Formats: sequence, C-alpha cells, structure tokens
Amino acid sequence: MAIDKYIKEKGYPLRSLVAFSGEVNDKESGPEPFKETSKELNPDLKGRNIAEAFKDDQFQILLVANKFQTGFDQPLLCGMYVDKRLDGIQAVQTLSRLNRCYPGKDDTYVLDFVNDSEQVLNAFKTYYTTAQLSDATDPNIILDLRTKLDATGYYDEHEIDRVVNVILNPKAKQSQLETAITPVADRLLKGVTDVPRREMPGFSLFLTDL
Repeated sequence: MAIDKYIKEKGYPLRSLVAFSGEVNDKESGPEPFKETSKELNPDLKGRNIAEAFKDDQFQILLVANKFQTGFDQPLLCGMYVDKRLDGIQAVQTLSRLNRCYPGKDDTYVLDFVNDSEQVLNAFKTYYTTAQLSDATDPNIILDLRTKLDATGYYDEHEIDRVVNVILNPKAKQSQLETAITPVADRLLKGVTDVPRREMPGFSLFLTDL
C-alpha cells in the first residue's frame, strides 16, 4: 500500500502486485486480515494468477514475501531489491530469477540491503566453478574470452546463430537448446577441433559445467 501511494504521488504510469501466502494482520492499515486477493492489495487481479497478471504491461513491480523464489520463470525480470536473509541454494535460486534471456533485455540489477557480498559469492561457487566478484568490470574481459573461445575450433558461425536463435525465442523449449548445443558439446568432450573456420559474428558460444 505504501508503494502504491508513492507511485501515485510521483505520477508514475505503472502498478504493483504483491504475493505472499496466508494472511497478514495490520490494524493500522485495516481492521480485517489481508490476503493476496484483498482488493486493497491486488484490486486488478480479477481472478487471475499473480504470475500471469504480472505479464501485463501495467504491472512492473512485484513485491513478494517467501514466494516466487524458485520456479518463477518471467524473462522480463531485470531488477531485484532484496530485504531478507539469503544463503546457500536459496540465494542462488532467488537471484537466478533474473537470468532469463529476452530480446531487448541488456542487463540486470540487484540492490541487496541485507546480505554480505562474499556470502552470496560463496553460495554461487558451490554450483558454478567460475563464479567471480569484483568491484569493477573490465569489458575487455569478454572480448578476450571470445578470442580464446573462437581460437579453440569447437564451433562455427552457423552453430552460434542456431544457439542464439533458440535462446532469444521466448517460445523455445529446453530440448531445442540441447539439440543446438549437443554437436559442439560432443566435439569438446572428444577433443575434436576440425570445424571449418569462418568469420565469427558478434556472439560467442559459452559452454560451462558440461
């Protein structure tokens, strides 16, 4: 309710949704317990599931309490504000809600009010052997990595385009991505590098944790 009040005062053309389980008692805000379906919180749901309603353009902020931290696949998510303790697999699963690719989505942003950066890094290191954290990002790192990958000879331009097309297709299935990556993965595992060399486009294929 405070967020909606702030949005209205600023005149921003957007709405918010709130998701939580059970009931919340707050006598200062109202005499009756609040639920997800309360008209004071989500007046425009109209019987819809919150995850589905969030796809509408008018809703650009989703406030959650112990919900949607896993299994919530919304590729348009690009920012997250964290105000609760996250640790271990919970930290990885929660922050990974942002990593879905989508056309026009150039970056993601996390503002964490509670957790220590080193603890979050350690949580990711358990599952990603190449997890890194630094104060500043050098864009040349990506270019250097691309040069090294291009020189390995494990893939060609057509295979890069095929993977990129699948990733950028919001209707693509996991099986399509596996099909696109399998030939390159097989060469990598077998150490075969006799792919015909052609000019590389502006994308690189990253294979990690095979």
